[in-house]
Amino acid sequence: MNPQKVTLFKALLHVGYLRVAPRTLSRGNNLVQLKFSDGTGKWYIDTPFGGGIYSSSKDALHALVLRFAVDVEDLKKMAEIGFTYAQEELDNYEKTINKIEQKSTKAFMDFMKEEKKNENENIDRSTLNDILREFKKQVVFSRLEKELERNNNTCPVCGKEFFSSASLYNHASRTSNMKEAHRNFLMLIMNEVTGLTP
Repeated sequence: MNPQKVTLFKALLHVGYLRVAPRTLSRGNNLVQLKFSDGTGKWYIDTPFGGGIYSSSKDALHALVLRFAVDVEDLKKMAEIGFTYAQEELDNYEKTINKIEQKSTKAFMDFMKEEKKNENENIDRSTLNDILREFKKQVVFSRLEKELERNNNTCPVCGKEFFSSASLYNHASRTSNMKEAHRNFLMLIMNEVTGLTP
């Protein structure tokens, strides 16, 4: 395939995004739209981890990586068909993920310090919930993804098969089967990424 003709749209189709409307792609809960106004195209991205509007394919792809809507395997496939920006993202993937983890961990730890300082005052629980939700999605899920890779897409506690870090997290935190062992597994993960016990 000619690299000049491989667009982000085609690259996303190649990794399993489906056309759901004109110039609109979807995979899972991720939605990507290309809209034109005054002859200029803009990418509209909406994911469970946030969204935004981007003026270039390069910026849009980076946003998809930051929001876990495109993973390292997707980038490899995109690079193989000649989508240049995918190779750039692939080369910087570890750096990008580390930056996300550091930023999220810092936000979480800063909030916990503030909460400790002000434990006798009223805390805005919605702010804590937002931070905890983002921390879980961006740091804990990323760490669980590595567990899945290490264990051939199975739960390291009971061996049940999973294909996403979110489903493994939900399973480990809610299952009644080997409940204590699953809880201990999650506690070890949380300790590893924060130094705190959940």
